Amino acid sequence: VALILGTPQYSLRTVMFGSKAAADLVATFLDSFQTPMAFAWEMSFAWTFATSYVSHVLARALGVINIPWGAFAPFYRHLKRLHGGAYNRMLVTGQRHTAMDVLERLDRRGGPTLIVTG
Repeated sequence: VALILGTPQYSLRTVMFGSKAAADLVATFLDSFQTPMAFAWEMSFAWTFATSYVSHVLARALGVINIPWGAFAPFYRHLKRLHGGAYNRMLVTGQRHTAMDVLERLDRRGGPTLIVTG
């Protein structure tokens, strides 16, 4: 058995300050408007990449992050290449189940198990 699982927590719950109801509502909204949300994510990624240096310097000055821009630059380059539709689906499905939902039910005695995390 090989499993590639996401976060052990629900994907939207943290940004909704721990509220499962609010996170589920956001996931339903994202799922209901997949095409416009995919476009919105792609525009957001492009804007973040285009303004990454200025926003990063500002975030450092405000104490939000402590990592220098040079160390974070690969993340910004990667963000530019993300597909908005895939990102939207990841958020929606990540709110519906977590890695722990699968791991708790896994019977490791039935066969070899490979768990890949990252």
